[in-house]
Amino acid sequence: MRELSEEALARLSSVGTAFVGYPRFNSLLREIEICHRESAFTHEPISMLITGESGVGKTTLIKQYAKQHPRQEEAERSRIPVMVTSVPVPADIRGLAAQMLRALGAHLVETGSAAYRTERLIQMIAACGVELIFLDEFQHLVERATPNKIRAVSDWVKTLINETGTPIVLLGMPSAASLVQENDQLPRRFRFKRSFEPFHWHYDREEFRLTIDRLDQALPFELPSALGGAALLPRIFLACRGRFGFLNNLLYEAARHAISDASARIEVHHLSRAYDLVLVADAPNAANPFDLSEGRVESWLEQLMATTTKETKC
Repeated sequence: MRELSEEALARLSSVGTAFVGYPRFNSLLREIEICHRESAFTHEPISMLITGESGVGKTTLIKQYAKQHPRQEEAERSRIPVMVTSVPVPADIRGLAAQMLRALGAHLVETGSAAYRTERLIQMIAACGVELIFLDEFQHLVERATPNKIRAVSDWVKTLINETGTPIVLLGMPSAASLVQENDQLPRRFRFKRSFEPFHWHYDREEFRLTIDRLDQALPFELPSALGGAALLPRIFLACRGRFGFLNNLLYEAARHAISDASARIEVHHLSRAYDLVLVADAPNAANPFDLSEGRVESWLEQLMATTTKETKC
């Protein structure tokens, strides 16, 4: 692949920053907004738990919301209305407190006990004007943990909410839900408990197609790539398995190849190369859907619909 010019890099950058909302994504954004805005006048903060498999778009959700509420540099402090961090690995309360302190710009975060770091964290949350906290990859704190450890983590989360008066949005794999289930005082604090599901080919096909069409319109090419057409839509679905995060990765890499080739649009061979580069590792036993015959694509979709069930959407 040839080196991209500055103009080509600018076009590729527009692909990376393009955002297209869709119903279930927008619904989650609205509920996060409720947690953020309405917690100021409720008896206790309204927190939220969002679980979903890898690649469904949880990280995109965080970035999109945080982008709307950027950090602000004031005369005597950095004001951080929306704080974003991820649970580190290996995971424990002491390490998470340090990670959160680091996200707020604190120094010497590796010193002191878990209780000391937590007290510093509570003070800094107030000092930085934090109004909402995102904690991503929360499953790291509960996976393979004993019931006692999960209870300790849930008590820590409850204390952080109570002491700061700040709503928290926890995000992670489905196993993260055990945090709320283990503590009978957390369910009422986590008013919204949502499962962020991938698109389903049978039930969500039209929503998926409309989302693809809007992404196609946002791409920086002379011609539409017909991504939502009958020839490409099922192949794209199989490639990303209905997961929005995987879809973004696929289209970004395909756009890189198309721009490098000075193509007027994304072609199927660009999608095929992109799949091999960024998605094949997530499905090592699956064929490249862009290299299959129409009959094999239809057969794969039929098999997929026969083996998957529709779970409750958020």
